Amino acid sequence: MGVLSKVAASIVLGCEEEAWLHDVVLRKRLGFAATTLLWDREVARARYVDDVLWISGVYCQQCLHLALDTMYTVKFDIASDGPVVNWLDVSLDVNRLQWSMIEKPWVFPPYWAAPSGFLRSFFQWSVSPLV
Repeated sequence: MGVLSKVAASIVLGCEEEAWLHDVVLRKRLGFAATTLLWDREVARARYVDDVLWISGVYCQQCLHLALDTMYTVKFDIASDGPVVNWLDVSLDVNRLQWSMIEKPWVFPPYWAAPSGFLRSFFQWSVSPLV
């Protein structure tokens, strides 16, 4: 995905989120005004380009799926359901209110794609003491 497609995705999804936030009548008709008319008080949300995270103590899992389908014109694949959610590089445990970084293995680029001196500079940085 190029830089412009990330920008375009962010703009389109952001506009759809704004439309949903301001359409109180639609949310109320679909049952998404359980405790307040303010969506921000019912669902904690985060989005990075096209990766979306929603957490709610008000709505069930199926309700959040319906809201995703209603809010956005694009269909999202639900990657994680349940109390532990992996989102980007973070693992969130909603029940324990804790988060941790997801461990990933170090992957060096192939020799033909690494700039000259890549490994040498990496190892000099990793073994030299910080001053």
